[in-house]
Amino acid sequence: PHDWQALVKAALAVTGYRFEDGGISILISADVPKGSGMGTSSILGSAVVEALGKIAGRDYSVDEVAELTLRLEKEMRTGGGWEDQWGALVPGVKLLTSKPWKRLDPRSEKAFEKYLAEHALLYFTGQKRMARNVLNGVIAYYRKNPCDIAKEIIKRLKADAAKAFEAIRRRDWKSFTAAMNAYWTNKKALDPGSTNPMVESIIARIAPLIDAVTLCGAGGGGFMLIIACDRKARRKIRKVLEVGSPIPAGKFYDFKLAL
Repeated sequence: PHDWQALVKAALAVTGYRFEDGGISILISADVPKGSGMGTSSILGSAVVEALGKIAGRDYSVDEVAELTLRLEKEMRTGGGWEDQWGALVPGVKLLTSKPWKRLDPRSEKAFEKYLAEHALLYFTGQKRMARNVLNGVIAYYRKNPCDIAKEIIKRLKADAAKAFEAIRRRDWKSFTAAMNAYWTNKKALDPGSTNPMVESIIARIAPLIDAVTLCGAGGGGFMLIIACDRKARRKIRKVLEVGSPIPAGKFYDFKLAL
């Protein structure tokens, strides 16, 4: 995974690109930091897979792109599942459910943009990490599974995601933030490496101004999604972290929901 060409090599491998049909020049780029919890490698992988399919005259379905991207991640030895590529391939907020040997079932809700614009902030903590390392800790704990605790936490995490999605559908923002906070608590219970002292110091600075907070992706650093109490609190949070940032690399990113 540390080879800068790994993603392109893996995409060529999983799509079966035939070099005897001609050479190819591929340029990839991303506007977010590597190891930031935004699923960048899976999203880039999906884009390269789909582009290679078009060059070869194959019209891949969304399912096929998602599956090939999963194989790409395995080739790269970075771990991961379906969630990042499905997050990019389907617009809106998604609830993804899967069962063994059955097709992934994505449900999408688009009526979330106004709430995000008024309350949400996306802050880069400056802490880069490789998701594979965080996930390895989770898997190790799950295999030990003392007193079935790990299984119970996983069950709660799934329930938190479903509650958050249904709250969005009902426009019940109090229930949404409650589910988001529960998710963050359970995530840390499953793996203490999901957070670190620097992340906790950032949260402590803005705690009176927020309704909910979580780290994106596997955690351990990267991007932090912050839900402010109101517009005034949102403006104050920006000021607090921009003027008195505990880390030089901390930075807010403008974002909006893809519809």
